[in-house]
Amino acid sequence: MSNKKLIGYKPLPYQKEVNDFFKELIKKDGGVKNKKKNSSHTVVVLSPRQCGKTLLIINQLLYYALNYSTTNMVISPTLSQSRRIYNEILKAIQKAIPHFIEKANENNLELWLSNRAAKPEDLIESKIWFKSDEQRQAIRGYSVSGLLCFDESSFISDETFDLAYPFCDWNKSSVLVCSTPRFKKGRFFELFMSGQTGDENITTFNWANYDLSTVRSSEKMEQLKATVPPQIYKSEYLGQFLDADSSVFNNIEACIDNNPPSIEDATALYCGLDFGSGQNKDNTVLSVLNQDKKQVVIYATNFLTPSQQILWLTEIFQKYSNKIKVVNAEKNSIGAVYISELKTKNKNIKIREVTTTQQSKRKWVEKLQLAFENEDIGILNDQDQLNELAFFEQKISKNGEVSYSACYGMNDDRTMALLLAYDAMSAPTGQYNISFY
Repeated sequence: MSNKKLIGYKPLPYQKEVNDFFKELIKKDGGVKNKKKNSSHTVVVLSPRQCGKTLLIINQLLYYALNYSTTNMVISPTLSQSRRIYNEILKAIQKAIPHFIEKANENNLELWLSNRAAKPEDLIESKIWFKSDEQRQAIRGYSVSGLLCFDESSFISDETFDLAYPFCDWNKSSVLVCSTPRFKKGRFFELFMSGQTGDENITTFNWANYDLSTVRSSEKMEQLKATVPPQIYKSEYLGQFLDADSSVFNNIEACIDNNPPSIEDATALYCGLDFGSGQNKDNTVLSVLNQDKKQVVIYATNFLTPSQQILWLTEIFQKYSNKIKVVNAEKNSIGAVYISELKTKNKNIKIREVTTTQQSKRKWVEKLQLAFENEDIGILNDQDQLNELAFFEQKISKNGEVSYSACYGMNDDRTMALLLAYDAMSAPTGQYNISFY
């Protein structure tokens, strides 16, 4: 069999080393689908930012799919990232070997590939699924016979790892796990450390140990060191793992309430409302704290129309109208339209319009940072919220201004709603008449 190669891929030395390892692995195993293999093998690639890890995944997937009849899968943190990989692979095949495309499903993000060979022994029929951590409840029942890939796996929940790994069991297929390092916890960190400490079923490649001057010059690195927050510079550009409490918010785990109080038992409720567009998992989120600064519920949706969202929120507000003291609602962007309608339908609820600026966000962040440090807040054990809090970033501009936002590829809907809810506890909750004598 002559191996298929796509036009335009010229691997750098550290990428080629991984490509060559997979070729040797296949040869050693006696073929991709040889079930006499003792077990599947995991390859872990630690990479600083923008060094070509996604390009590596794309080409390794294509190597398996175009040269062997296999089922393959790539899992990304977000649906938009999965779609980007789908589009890049589809474009590459269309340009180089368009006759291989049997079927492309843009909605489900699936590709069927075939060389349509006349002889059965030459026939190649493969499939690639493109999934995301956001879809983890639907990632069940698949079987991978070729290659399972995790892209930016530091941003993928442990739950998704645990759901997907068994896909390789029957065929003992290989796994490629790539990411920029984040914290010293989670599956990516565990897999990397296992490979470093002698697990014979895991091979690690640390691209941070290579000469990356073709990607970023020493002058560029010095510039980044002076302008990027230290923890981001350390993880994204030096390729080093951070201590678990190196994010914007520390001491989060100590504040997780595994036995949260019921909203029904609350005497007062303080709400933070962050409106979403409904695109790329941009949710509308309502976060609710009780009188003791304990989070009692998180409401989230991204599939309702604007009018349906108003009715949905109104139903919640009216159900707890005798308990809600204030709702902090973000006014920015589409929020202004929603708030006006909400106020009309909920005249008995104090809905406070909040304009988000970098200055106001910084004050909210500082309040919540202090609450976590002093364990003065309790939050739900909600995986989406915990991921957002862990990957919430601080950025410093060239003129020294500090800003906060979700890191690349992530959302901050639940984080913003929590910030607004906690701020609502110090907001005025009524009208006061003051007389002077």
